[in-house]
Amino acid sequence: SFKAAAMTEADFHKKVERSYLVSPIICEVGLYVLAGKPKGGKSRILKDLAYKVQNPDLGTWIGHTVAYGDALLLALEDNSDSMNIDIKEMGYQHKKKPTTFVEIAPTLDRGLEESIKLWTEEVPNPRLVILDTFQKIKPLGEQKTRNANAYEVDYHYLSKLHTLARELNICIIYVHHLSQADKAHSWDKIMGSTGHQGVTDAMYMLEREEGTNQATFKGIGRNIAEFKMDIEWNNLTYKFDYVGDSYLRKTAKHKKDIFKAMVALAKQGSGSVKPADVYKVLNLVTNKEKNTCNKNMQRMRKNHELREGEAFGEYKLPYKLEAYGDDGELLSGNEPWSPFNVHEINAAESEEQFELDQFGKSL
Repeated sequence: SFKAAAMTEADFHKKVERSYLVSPIICEVGLYVLAGKPKGGKSRILKDLAYKVQNPDLGTWIGHTVAYGDALLLALEDNSDSMNIDIKEMGYQHKKKPTTFVEIAPTLDRGLEESIKLWTEEVPNPRLVILDTFQKIKPLGEQKTRNANAYEVDYHYLSKLHTLARELNICIIYVHHLSQADKAHSWDKIMGSTGHQGVTDAMYMLEREEGTNQATFKGIGRNIAEFKMDIEWNNLTYKFDYVGDSYLRKTAKHKKDIFKAMVALAKQGSGSVKPADVYKVLNLVTNKEKNTCNKNMQRMRKNHELREGEAFGEYKLPYKLEAYGDDGELLSGNEPWSPFNVHEINAAESEEQFELDQFGKSL
């Protein structure tokens, strides 16, 4: 009976709080996939995570706080020698080791679930299981899936891992590859069927720019907020370092470009400008570029980084032209050239009163 077994009113009122293995991007319990191109750094970034879960003194993982506990690292594309070299390069040779297994492990139809359950009973605080890669523990040719399509096969075995993570109250992350084909939706690049997108609680992707140390790490899921961050490979520590939020860094650069364009226009006598004037200076031609610029200028006005212009839909620089360098940077100096004080904004009775107080000083 659906009626008898349905959620009760009390179920909707009980207090539920998310707990994180890596706050706030990886939840403490669930099944997760990390996808990326071969040799892009997937295994190395997860080895770093395993050691930081196992050792509370190792600090953050790509800029985020990690919960301490026991980790199981099934590095099935490594051998003992390659693992030895990697851990020495990362400086973890004398740190507490996660349970590390290389080369071969039981598949999902031949004891993997039982072995993981046994491991959780043998360690004091089981937290994380890393399966590198999914293909190494996926059964091939099992009778019950022989006549199933790729989606049904993936869904069947991933559901087993998902159920296991819930039953054991642990986080399971498996590694998977990206396909070679270009896809309109970036998450469709995950190799295989959409079962990987359907079953997992969240998906993560590591994309490294070819020939550089620059990379992006992004995630999306049912229990996390979508994010995208810039990371960088460190040739000294053999690990990835956190650089910043991709959106915020891109927005900051665009803001600087807007200021630079408005300074150039002001020097030509256009103190009050429309977004279309800025488009021309920045050589923005696509509708997407123009819309982004327009929205950023609206946000900058709302955040007091720009002022209302002389006519509707126009904007002005918040300070006199002499306060800016040619690159759009606000020059350091005495009032009124310094940026607005957020405490003054909050203390003002209204936005209009705040502006009157601020710009009254320069008058």
